[in-house]
Amino acid sequence: MGMNRLRGAYLELAPGLEKYFVMSAHDDTLGISLTTGVRPGTLVHLLSGTPTLVMVLNATLAAVIVALLTLRVGCGTALALGIGGAVFVVTVIAHGLYARRDIARGARDNRPLFPSPRDS
Repeated sequence: MGMNRLRGAYLELAPGLEKYFVMSAHDDTLGISLTTGVRPGTLVHLLSGTPTLVMVLNATLAAVIVALLTLRVGCGTALALGIGGAVFVVTVIAHGLYARRDIARGARDNRPLFPSPRDS
């Protein structure tokens, strides 16, 4: 959205630059989906984002730490793997719920400065 807004601002200052832009200059849902190549809020959009990578890495790190601690206190490998797996799932769910709330708030509060033409 931010990059689309910058392109929109550039076009306000210098409309002749439009022929050089290959991405959308509209900061509404349609403009953002044209820029990213996927519709915001879809599973593909979720899986293709950097935040998803960070979420999986955080969950993996948390799971490994807990599994190693479980082994360290003398539990068996199967139990350590089970607890680590549970920590992974809980961490992914917690991150997902937090992100979902934050994304919904951002979408609700977004007031496009450069909306797409209605005939698009």
